[in-house]
Amino acid sequence: MNKTFLSIIVGIVVMLLVFVGIKDSLTRPTLNRIPISNYTAVDIVKKFDDSLYNMPLSKIQTNYVFVKGDGSVYNVVDNNKIDKMISLTQHTISTGNHFAWEVIIFPKNITYYVDHITGQVISSK
Repeated sequence: MNKTFLSIIVGIVVMLLVFVGIKDSLTRPTLNRIPISNYTAVDIVKKFDDSLYNMPLSKIQTNYVFVKGDGSVYNVVDNNKIDKMISLTQHTISTGNHFAWEVIIFPKNITYYVDHITGQVISSK
């Protein structure tokens, strides 16, 4: 009876530790999923559109947003919590949803959306 009871308790404790570990791992980026910075997103856009190569940073604005596959853009607050819809753009390339950097080029009135993990330009307007 004692060995059976002890085995059950150990099993439950191990299961709880694994559960807590997995749940905690979802809130932390792994080495291959580290988000890019907004400066990196601007560099990616400048390489994507050669006409922006000499554009000063003072004429570029970045915002962290959520882009749905249908092109609706949402404001992001408090660690990836989606707020209200703020604009519309083209459908994303993958038609999937993305957290992304919105890179706004003021003199040309162009906006690019860069996936915050892969660095791929996923949409523009």
